[in-house]
Amino acid sequence: MIDWLGVATNGMWVLGLTGMLAAWSYFEYLATSRGQPVRQLLKTRAFTQPFSWTVAVFCVGVAASGGSWWQRLAWAAFTILFGVQAWRAREPRP
Repeated sequence: MIDWLGVATNGMWVLGLTGMLAAWSYFEYLATSRGQPVRQLLKTRAFTQPFSWTVAVFCVGVAASGGSWWQRLAWAAFTILFGVQAWRAREPRP
């Protein structure tokens, strides 16, 4: 019998990892095609927001996948921190 909850929770952290890799790869390609240092482009809000959302999805998946209560609590805290970072990255800075 298939454990659909396990498939869903493990799928979330895999989806988060693929999102992180996609965001990193795209912005690395963009930096090299523009002739800019990669580090300069990775500091922008355009990178921070999607990367932070995908890290938050990864953290949710790992927290839901199991472990002891303190591990779940730590991953939930990381989820909140990266979610806040992604949310703040969408707002223009003064």
